[in-house]
Amino acid sequence: MLKWLLGAFLCLLVVCSAIIGGGWFWIDQKDFSALATQKLEKATGRTVKIGSLHVRAGRWITIDAKDLHLANIPGGSRPDMVSVGACMPG
Repeated sequence: MLKWLLGAFLCLLVVCSAIIGGGWFWIDQKDFSALATQKLEKATGRTVKIGSLHVRAGRWITIDAKDLHLANIPGGSRPDMVSVGACMPG
């Protein structure tokens, strides 16, 4: 009985480790720009353009973003209220 419980616990530990490792790899490779664009446009009511948005998991979670644009109000002095070429931790 004890061997069976130990084996089941070990299998559960291996499966959980594989899921966490796979999720870590997936998050590191995934481009979240489409999801963020959709959510920001809904929240602000303005056109949003994001070239790429990546979340990097490591000792510290970092967000790398490139080519960010938030449209200005109609009739504004410039087409974009905010425009950022790249935003990455230094």
